[in-house]
Amino acid sequence: MNRFNILFSSLIFSFALFLSNALNVTHDSRSIIIDGNHRIILSGSIHYLRSTAQMWPDLIRKAKEGGLDAVETYVFWNAHEPTRRQYDFSGNLDLIRFLKTIQDQGLYAILRIGPYTCAEWNYGGFPVWLHNMPGVSLRTKNDVFMNEMKNFTTLIVDMVKKEKLFASQGGNIILAQVENEYGNVMDPYGDDGKSYINWCAQMANSLDIGVPWIMCQQAAAPKPMLETCNGWYCDEYKPKDPNTPKMWTENWTGWFKSWGGADPLRTAEDLSYSVARFFQKGGTLQNYYMVTIYQTKEKSSCFLSNTNTKTDANVDFGGISYFVPAWSISILPDCREEAYNTAKVSAQTSLMVKKLNKAEDEPSSLKWTWRPELIESASVQGRGDVSINKIVDQKDMANDASDYLWYMTSIDVAKDDPMLNGTVTLRVNDTGHVLNGQNMVTTM
Repeated sequence: MNRFNILFSSLIFSFALFLSNALNVTHDSRSIIIDGNHRIILSGSIHYLRSTAQMWPDLIRKAKEGGLDAVETYVFWNAHEPTRRQYDFSGNLDLIRFLKTIQDQGLYAILRIGPYTCAEWNYGGFPVWLHNMPGVSLRTKNDVFMNEMKNFTTLIVDMVKKEKLFASQGGNIILAQVENEYGNVMDPYGDDGKSYINWCAQMANSLDIGVPWIMCQQAAAPKPMLETCNGWYCDEYKPKDPNTPKMWTENWTGWFKSWGGADPLRTAEDLSYSVARFFQKGGTLQNYYMVTIYQTKEKSSCFLSNTNTKTDANVDFGGISYFVPAWSISILPDCREEAYNTAKVSAQTSLMVKKLNKAEDEPSSLKWTWRPELIESASVQGRGDVSINKIVDQKDMANDASDYLWYMTSIDVAKDDPMLNGTVTLRVNDTGHVLNGQNMVTTM
């Protein structure tokens, strides 16, 4: 038996138009409200550090042309403060330039400060010097950590305020985020975890940015924070607070590849279904993580959904019969004529082909730079100042100065030792490391 339902939703889709005066950004249980207008926000993530400053205008322009009216980005602490109290916002790290580029295209911005990001980024965006501070314990009630987190969060907020980029100042930033997916890991921290997340809310609120703060994956977020959903599907998600609108900060358009695993792929049809279903079920803000595009400019819509994964359906609605394929949603802008069905998207079908990376196959416009590894010869020759008989934490030892940690040992064998007459095998009881064998030196 076909399983489908018909649900009417009246939605407002419009593009962002900015004036020089301040915007009043609030919310109710149904949506984000900008200057008194209930809004549907279509957003997409573009991380400034995953591209170059020269690429930003074209990337953001394409996002706008594809139908988005907001761009979302994380802020990467370890890139901006690689050494404690030494900051870098130059070149591709120029966050303010990136935000202004978004504003130049007439798009809203969602600023996810964190400063923990996860984001499939080195150490989740934390600088390794933070890990090595005496007495520190990360992401919990800990004075050392909270002092550093507050310092960096305040630094970012003050920079943005100085340039008047929050919507409350006439800028384009309509939402800001503190922490990131902490609800997924909070339970093991016990009462200290609860105290910490409450402190995060109080600290962020005290910065007085004039727009709402959000916390993703944080059920029953402490007020006035607004909780949001991340995941493959968020249509069934409901905020714990009935006064919080239904927002989706990460719609995973793809996924990272596990070592040795298959190449992950999410079809455009399934992605389109998830977005349409989310708005059908009362969503107000949806963000592609990372950017892909779906566009509509219509003022209102009816949705016909078929959630059966295998069986198509014929639906009678308003005296008209509609064919709705399995696992799809039809959108009727005027509640009469079907304009779009998620199973019929005009998606490019790509076949990934792996080949050797030959220099002649690379575009001539690409310029690569490499970070040199500073390896002292004394250490490589085994004359370092650390002697230990176990595997150590690389973050403790290398302090993020290198991606490599060298382990060396020596074995003294007499010339007349019987083992030299056969093959000598060195066994190392460990995984995830590379062994480099050198010629054995015999001694008396």
